[in-house]
Amino acid sequence: MAVLAHAIRIASLLLSPFLVTKAKQALDEMDVPAGARDFSSLGDLHAMDGVAVGAAVPLFPRLKKDEEIAWLQNLIDGVEEKK
Repeated sequence: MAVLAHAIRIASLLLSPFLVTKAKQALDEMDVPAGARDFSSLGDLHAMDGVAVGAAVPLFPRLKKDEEIAWLQNLIDGVEEKK
């Protein structure tokens, strides 16, 4: 489990310029200490020592299929009307 927590921490740090709020949310969920939230700590294999990871909350909630299909269909219909 420690290896997974370390991998998620590294992925969150590397993706933080692109997924600003979601990367921070992932680090918050894992209670990553402030000193382990910057690029200089990427090589620190002990950054997560003593940190207890609790139950996870999905960062990206499951999409509702019917709503997404309707939205996409409206988008397609709107594009076709402009042509």
